[in-house]
Amino acid sequence: MQYAKSDFWEFQIQANILLFIPVGFLLSMVMNRAKFLPIIIGTLFSVAIEIIQLLTHRGTFEIDDMISNFFGVLIGCIIFLPIRMLMQMDEENKKLQSNIH
Repeated sequence: MQYAKSDFWEFQIQANILLFIPVGFLLSMVMNRAKFLPIIIGTLFSVAIEIIQLLTHRGTFEIDDMISNFFGVLIGCIIFLPIRMLMQMDEENKKLQSNIH
């Protein structure tokens, strides 16, 4: 019985992380120049969800969900980093080419 509970919580943590990776990625994409703002906004979004669950009695308010969601947002932001670097390199190349012509 204990093993089944452990599997359930492990799945919950993994699901929360996976569900918030796109949030971090998309916030980073929209706020291309901001470094920490996507992480802050993604975390506040997670907190808002948990507070809504607490106030509406739909789901349960759990700190571990917010922690898992934070890591999902963080991973999404980290995944976007190489894309941001490529975008910046492309902008620099365009500036150099426009200066040459």
